[in-house]
Amino acid sequence: MSLKITMTSSDSNYRSFEEWFDQKTTEFVAAGNDTTAEAWISAMRAKSAAEEAADATVTKIDANSVVLNKQVVVEAFDAIFTQWVAQYNVQFTYEEIE
Repeated sequence: MSLKITMTSSDSNYRSFEEWFDQKTTEFVAAGNDTTAEAWISAMRAKSAAEEAADATVTKIDANSVVLNKQVVVEAFDAIFTQWVAQYNVQFTYEEIE
């Protein structure tokens, strides 16, 4: 069984997580804050590595929907993801699929 997750926001400035992440890391570098940019990129890499190690797949349906066969927790990544959720008041819809 897999889980489809759809993310929505009523915020008119809403950006998908990927767009927001890219924008934030670019802003960090432009401001000379390479340490934070590198930490965020490392967190993203750690999430990908953990998913690969767990044989987890993330299938992107569109900019706001993904299908997961397993959920993998990486605290450093989750801390960043939580910032995005808070900034745009992101709401989640979950659907179990075959």
